[in-house]
Amino acid sequence: MKKKLLIILYTFPPFPGIGGRRWAKFAKYLAMKEYDVHVICCENVFPEQSLWTKDVKHKNIKTYPLPAKYPDVMLHGVKSMMGKLSYRFWKMRFSFSSKGVLFDRTMFWQEQLMAKASAIIESEKIENVIASIPPYRLATYSIVLKKKYPNINLVVDYRDPWADNKSYHGFKDLSPERLKHELQLEEEVLNKADKVITVSDKMTEMLKARSANPSKISTILNGFDPADILAPVPKQSSSDKIRFIYAGTLYSNLEYIADPLFAYISKLKKENSDLYSRISFEFYGNHNPELANKITALNDKAVSVHPSMPLDKIQEVLRAGDFCVLMSAPDHTFAFNTKFCEYLANRKPILLFAYPGETANFIKQNKLGFVVNPQALDRDMDSFFADMQNIVSSYNSQYNLEPFSIPALTGEIEKLLK
Repeated sequence: MKKKLLIILYTFPPFPGIGGRRWAKFAKYLAMKEYDVHVICCENVFPEQSLWTKDVKHKNIKTYPLPAKYPDVMLHGVKSMMGKLSYRFWKMRFSFSSKGVLFDRTMFWQEQLMAKASAIIESEKIENVIASIPPYRLATYSIVLKKKYPNINLVVDYRDPWADNKSYHGFKDLSPERLKHELQLEEEVLNKADKVITVSDKMTEMLKARSANPSKISTILNGFDPADILAPVPKQSSSDKIRFIYAGTLYSNLEYIADPLFAYISKLKKENSDLYSRISFEFYGNHNPELANKITALNDKAVSVHPSMPLDKIQEVLRAGDFCVLMSAPDHTFAFNTKFCEYLANRKPILLFAYPGETANFIKQNKLGFVVNPQALDRDMDSFFADMQNIVSSYNSQYNLEPFSIPALTGEIEKLLK
């Protein structure tokens, strides 16, 4: 008899965005193991398609896209005077509708989600339900589902911190009263979910410290899909250009790294023209418009911004590069995000810009690259360039990648299921 599970999340292919990548990959490998995977997600409201749509085209994966039920101006941005008025109206409406974070895209989802999830659980005799957050209200709704069906095995998956978040998902500058409400919602989830998983050991530690049953909380990394990774090859170009590749979204709260980095590159142009002429910092992906415009305004030949591209093309770019660039938000120094895992799989030295933390320690201890502290960026970048050849020659190309492989991590998911 086939095992069945229901996954509840917001972003899932063809809906674009990195948020859908984690469970697209796990769904792919669970389906290959003959699980029946049912997925409730949001309908795609954008003209773009997910980069991982092909991964979920499998006979054992069935998706149930729900209407977004979220204002267009919040999804697509303000583009006119009427848009500004609409934005203000909805912001005021949200302030009355929510006691916590204002902008949760599933704020109006509970009724339709309960109806669809209940129908699937009953018709398919589902025993395992996985709710992946953010948006965080999905975890709250999953607890309502657990109360209705107490025998289901409910797993809540944290892709990002919830009330511990200080940078993303509306938590920046959140008032103490609204944060208190989010903490209360999270506490109920931690107490009533059967199992909780996170994407990093640090997140797991933080949640265990707040849980009455810490043993039910564990880590399952994002990982990389071996099927996506091109075999490494020696550098083909005869050029002595040193290419630094950033593949992914540049978020607005990375200015604390980007601004001093660009200033350092400008200084190199004046003080070390030979080195400057050899470096190329290349940013690929869907970027925050302000940062993308800032890069363009630099008009600096050593820095370039490029649009998002298909996975096979970005893999070719990574393979041709010399260093993979990673930037962590100030409160995400523990993150082993998707970029990190895929950089590892490409066997390229990582140049990490981050405050001291778990990610930096991991790179240093395993000789997988170099760490730049944004508070001492000029000093650290000088040290990096002075020791660059040694960093490359001492790179640990034999590091065991198996713990970061999605097929192996899928086995860890299976252990959580009935």
